[in-house]
Amino acid sequence: MNRYTVCSNGMNSLNAYSEFRPVIGDGECFYRSFIFSYLVIALLSFS
Repeated sequence: MNRYTVCSNGMNSLNAYSEFRPVIGDGECFYRSFIFSYLVIALLSFS
């Protein structure tokens, strides 16, 4: 079984975004995604 399987109604919401980054729901996914998005914004603002 693929851990990144998206249900069919979730596919409609994916069209609203330009990019999609799957995360593993291990309990730390919020913190990991928050820090990663913060670092991406910081890197883009300095470049």
